[in-house]
Amino acid sequence: LCYAKAALRKLYRSSPDKKKTQRAILRCVQKLVTDSPAAEALLKKTAAILMALYEIDLIDESVVVKWHAQASKQQGGAAGKMHDAAEPFVTWLKNAEEASEDESGSDGKE
Repeated sequence: LCYAKAALRKLYRSSPDKKKTQRAILRCVQKLVTDSPAAEALLKKTAAILMALYEIDLIDESVVVKWHAQASKQQGGAAGKMHDAAEPFVTWLKNAEEASEDESGSDGKE
């Protein structure tokens, strides 16, 4: 698994357009998860899959949140299923971002 992480990071770093690459990663994950014979089981693990990609810096929160917002407009189908399955992860990202903004916005003075 460590070798796979290193290989993925190296491949990602060689990309000239990081945001475009991240969107491609999300599309690939969506296709793999929703088109698989094990789609039902994989959909249940979508949040964990996205978290793993986030933790190894292959996807950024801004790209995920934007992707999720766009997917929410595409009700039904694979995008809708993936959107629903990703909801816990996206909610966590948004809450983490808000907490980070709150911490950086306060200067400790009262």
